Amino acid sequence: MRARWQAAMLLLAIGCCIFTSGCSRSVNGSEKIRAAKTDGNLEPEPASRLSGRVSTPEGKPVVSARVAWIAKGEQSGGIELASTRTDEQGRFLFENSGALRAKGTWPSLLIEAPGWGMTPAMVPEAATQMDVTLRPATEVSVLAVDASGKPVTGVLLNPYFLMAPNMEFYFRFPQDMKTRLGRRTDAHGLCRFEFFPPGVKLRLEVADDRFAHLDFSEDLSLGQSTGNSRHQITLLPAASIQGRITYGPTGKPAAGIRIGAQGVGPSALGGEGVSTDQGEYLIKQMRPGIYNLTPDLRGEVEKSWTACAHEKIPVSQAEQVKGVDFQLIKGGVITGKVTAADNGDPVVGLSLCVYGPAHPRSSGGVQRSDSGKDGGYFLRVPPGEHFLYIGGRPPGRFLENAWSSRDVTVKDGETVTINIALPRRAETKPVLGRVIGWDGKPVPEAHIEALPDDNHGEFGVQMTQKSDKDGRFQIDMNEQPGPVKLRARLGNNTTTLNVRVESGDEVTLQLQTNALCSLSGRVLDANEKPIFDAPIQLTEFSLGQGIGRVVTTTDREGRFQIGSLWPDCGYAVSATAKGYGRNESRIMQLEPGHTRELVDFILKRATKSLAGKVVNEKGEVLMGLTVWMDSEESAHQNVTTDREGLFRFDQVVEGEVRLSVTGLVGQGANGTFQAGETNLVIKVETEVKPTAR
Repeated sequence: MRARWQAAMLLLAIGCCIFTSGCSRSVNGSEKIRAAKTDGNLEPEPASRLSGRVSTPEGKPVVSARVAWIAKGEQSGGIELASTRTDEQGRFLFENSGALRAKGTWPSLLIEAPGWGMTPAMVPEAATQMDVTLRPATEVSVLAVDASGKPVTGVLLNPYFLMAPNMEFYFRFPQDMKTRLGRRTDAHGLCRFEFFPPGVKLRLEVADDRFAHLDFSEDLSLGQSTGNSRHQITLLPAASIQGRITYGPTGKPAAGIRIGAQGVGPSALGGEGVSTDQGEYLIKQMRPGIYNLTPDLRGEVEKSWTACAHEKIPVSQAEQVKGVDFQLIKGGVITGKVTAADNGDPVVGLSLCVYGPAHPRSSGGVQRSDSGKDGGYFLRVPPGEHFLYIGGRPPGRFLENAWSSRDVTVKDGETVTINIALPRRAETKPVLGRVIGWDGKPVPEAHIEALPDDNHGEFGVQMTQKSDKDGRFQIDMNEQPGPVKLRARLGNNTTTLNVRVESGDEVTLQLQTNALCSLSGRVLDANEKPIFDAPIQLTEFSLGQGIGRVVTTTDREGRFQIGSLWPDCGYAVSATAKGYGRNESRIMQLEPGHTRELVDFILKRATKSLAGKVVNEKGEVLMGLTVWMDSEESAHQNVTTDREGLFRFDQVVEGEVRLSVTGLVGQGANGTFQAGETNLVIKVETEVKPTAR
């Protein structure tokens, strides 16, 4: 059970990094998927055109559907670069998709059609053809209340992002689309959205400076039903942070500099502001929490200037924090060249990332420099201790684990040169395969997944593709550090066991009819009454690890169903709800084509609290540390200690609770306590200086 919790918490922490607003160019797991498709150093030429077809689930063409090309921007959620309409056959065409790709990273399409839910679809690298099946529409009712539970009227709520539970897509709305799709609460605090698809996670944006940004705790998990989905969000009074940024040698104001606030701990989000001509900045709509503040220096400014971050700034609810000022300084430089170890050729496009005084390791933002045409990189940093590492997979066939990280000390005015020589992987041959049906005939358009089998000290790349008209496919093994496992599906037909393959193998994947599995069950309270809108988390165990995600919510009878599950994985299901605890199943293996009815999940009321403070061995309070709560029956929670070192958990089920503290340089602390204790003192056995503003 604990292993499943840790996997779920890891995914949650990753999710927070992805969703956090802020200006630091953080590197996350998605960088590891964006590997080059050639043996050399250059990315392949992008496809010059993208065509496709939009259809209903029954395969009928959708006429005059709006298809928008959305690119994820460097400093914004998304930018709409182009749009078109489908013709009488439901087909669309982007003639200049190559140029569109060059203007933004991680492109996706968003399809809108009257009577259907808006349907996002990620655009694969070098894709020339995409077929999109529309999702039905569901009506979402949202009640906005304040901290006292009173309805909030007249507040504008905009859609912020949509995410599929299986990460099939993650879509952030461009600003003009937010404005078009936003809704204002009525006299009862209610607003309705009628165009979202069921079965997704939705976050809303509060377009009102009086209220703080919503965080992941207010995300809406839309059920699989196309009926009305009802939700409640709590709006907190907004805090703010303001200050001034100047050029240190002269004291003159630095204009147009973006200042990012990034939360310390997995539960905190952030915000950003831009300095005026007077060098003044203001970050609005902040939630209570602990934040690192960092100037986001780019272009020519980044080459000549740097600045120390403000680490662990405490912000209380509705507090107006002032005087958080920055001085731009010259600092020192970390530089060098990245080359191939065999012939000395430059390696282009390798990301070198650094934590240090400008980007503390207590939050996720990092400073990054990509190696250029000559293999060179350049990082101007404040004097002090730094941690330099490779961010993401190297381009081409270079080994990731040959040079991974190094501690670097930089003095004021000093240039530290660190050259990196990367060995290449051995030449590989592609895996050739074909997909056949139960009758032995080729299956075109089958969906094939290649999953890394072992990491071999590196991260492999998960790849997907489709079989051609003869059922054939090819897996490029240059991107894998070792063997992969293959599986395939088309509709409800799927392979029942994954197949392990290595460089040069040839393989046949056979689909079995209606082999996908499903799970169903009920969530009830202690009186066996159904609990409506309870989030259901599915943890999938594959290749030696488990990853959990919320996949659906319960209906008014407390029932849920999870479909389209692979028969070659292990699964566990857990349920929780606001005001209740948690219950979970054992890990189970499903039989191909079967639906398994689970034992009812009985949730106890969570009426207790747990609170206290974290101190060091001298009794000094420690803020900005993460306290995790783990219990057999309570929902897993985490909080960050405030400026007084205090933490608090509400909605705890009566009984034994385990707490652990992380975010330390040294040994953490953990212990077992009883729900209801509110004066706990957790002592950390390590020398950690208390942080005060």
